[in-house]
Amino acid sequence: MASGGRTIAGKIENVSLTGALIHCKELPNLSKRVELTIELPSHHYVISVHAKIIRLDIHDAGDGVPAYDIGVAFIDLSEEDLKFLSKKVLP
Repeated sequence: MASGGRTIAGKIENVSLTGALIHCKELPNLSKRVELTIELPSHHYVISVHAKIIRLDIHDAGDGVPAYDIGVAFIDLSEEDLKFLSKKVLP
């Protein structure tokens, strides 16, 4: 995820046709949209999409450092990526 000139690594916990839930250890700029690069190695496919942060949950990662679950809504998911998600990822 790219936000405010920084790149933040995360793991997608849940994805739908309209958005995703991303777990990460760094907090992106909440006032700006983020650019996501979603790698699906089992399908040899990469999705690039802009998203708006719509939810934030903060919790302890177990090592005294906060972790974040960030809910995002996709802004400009391409028709091709939408079809791929609906047919290959979300059967």
